[in-house]
Amino acid sequence: MNKNIIQYHLKKNLFSLRFLAIIAISVLIFYINVYTTNDWNQLENRNFINYVITFDGIGIGTDVYLFFIPFLASLLGGALWGSEVRARRNLFVLSRCKKKIYQNSLLFTSFLLGGIAGVFPVVLNLMVAWINFPHFDKIPKHSEYPVFQTDFWGDALFNRMPAVTIILLVLLIFVFSGFFSLLSLSLSFIYPKVVIEMLAPFIASFIIYLVT
Repeated sequence: MNKNIIQYHLKKNLFSLRFLAIIAISVLIFYINVYTTNDWNQLENRNFINYVITFDGIGIGTDVYLFFIPFLASLLGGALWGSEVRARRNLFVLSRCKKKIYQNSLLFTSFLLGGIAGVFPVVLNLMVAWINFPHFDKIPKHSEYPVFQTDFWGDALFNRMPAVTIILLVLLIFVFSGFFSLLSLSLSFIYPKVVIEMLAPFIASFIIYLVT
């Protein structure tokens, strides 16, 4: 892999209009989740995690978020090759770098960008919920206000180490988002069209949903 290529595309995409769009979508999802969640203050639930998407089972923000994950991942990390081809920048890079190194660098960068885009709403949601509800318990009391169902594999771990469980779930979302981005990028190597880059992750997500 080529470090310069990786750094160039990371900086280019993290300081782009696409990332601003991801920030806007993340804020929108957060507000949807908060305003469709029951009034936990009224219910005397002092668990701030109940306001965070993927952890709250009451608001509709989680469903909206899961629907948008493939879009977020492909928006930021799936168009690296397609945008280069459409602007013909790939010809300039290939004249100075081997194709395999170039493509491997794009694949690695795509995974990172897709993962960042996918977890950004959750991370932003966690930060805002932590700040916005400072009077809530930082370490949720599972015995009083359960977050997960008891048949969930992470329930026992969450009882012992809630912070570790949250980090683990964020990492899992990062990996899945990275794979969505890689799928989009890989197909663009064959057919570098925007519609393919954006639709492929949605189709894959739907198939995974049907299988699971």
